[in-house]
Amino acid sequence: MSNAIWEKPGPLGFGEWERVRLHPHFTERAFAQSPALASIGLLAGSHHERLDGSGYHRCIRGPALDQSARVLAAADHRVRQRPLELPADLTERELEVLLVLVHGGSNKVIADDLGISVKTVGHHIQHLYEKAGVRSRAAATLWAFEHDLVHAA
Repeated sequence: MSNAIWEKPGPLGFGEWERVRLHPHFTERAFAQSPALASIGLLAGSHHERLDGSGYHRCIRGPALDQSARVLAAADHRVRQRPLELPADLTERELEVLLVLVHGGSNKVIADDLGISVKTVGHHIQHLYEKAGVRSRAAATLWAFEHDLVHAA
């Protein structure tokens, strides 16, 4: 599989999705070429199957999967990320504004990055200043670091 497909921003085209959907099949076939690895080929080819049948390439439901494939399906299942508990009752949007502000973005840059108006950015900044108890961008930046809101990319 090409990284161009895995890292493509936006939706995949039909041909790209078919390559993604069939890569477990090709994984299984590759293992089958070696007598020493053939026995684990079926499991390797099941690495995107899901207990509810929504996986690929076979779309097998839980009862039809062997025990190893069920464990693999459960381990690879994506769970929605728990909502972040923000300090000072910040909203998610205020956090987005704050993070661009921390990186030195002007109100215009913040507006462009978030697809909102400059005036709306100003309102968000005022609200987050009030909530954080600060009066400047420098103080807001310090507050963001103190509350572990800034993480390395």
